[in-house]
Amino acid sequence: MPKVHYFQRYSTTENTVTNNTLLLFARIIDYSPNTASRLLSELTGEPISIGAEISQQSRGKASVPDGEIVQRSFKILLEAKVDAGVDLDQLMRHAQSFGNESRKVLLLLTKPPLGNLAEDITLKVRSMDPSVVFKSITYEVVCHAIKDLFKEYECAMSAMVEDYLE
Repeated sequence: MPKVHYFQRYSTTENTVTNNTLLLFARIIDYSPNTASRLLSELTGEPISIGAEISQQSRGKASVPDGEIVQRSFKILLEAKVDAGVDLDQLMRHAQSFGNESRKVLLLLTKPPLGNLAEDITLKVRSMDPSVVFKSITYEVVCHAIKDLFKEYECAMSAMVEDYLE
């Protein structure tokens, strides 16, 4: 599995920006799964739960078990574009890459907003597989969402976010 690197190894701008964005998400998940859940939920518009949910005395269909530990499955496929145009065929192939996840999100990151094209892509993805949610956001939306994610005293995370914003 290709890993996200701390020190990028790419020569193209798009791959570098993608690596930096994924590294940002990975660090936020490592730091606080709850914060990462909030961020990814905000960016995708879908409820994204990271980590196990633990409860007790939850009524099931036919019983009330004493305890329950549940890990919800989700998959967010990310396609990042910096200067290249959006490739509809590529996005449709990505949409076919999902498995049995309970939450399926195809997230497109671009510099400019897509406008009406986003609606067209949403309809095409939905007609192919209604369980896949297509969401198009800009890097500006990501920057806005992470800008105030951490408190001033969370120095390491605040410094990392500031570096990403730059």
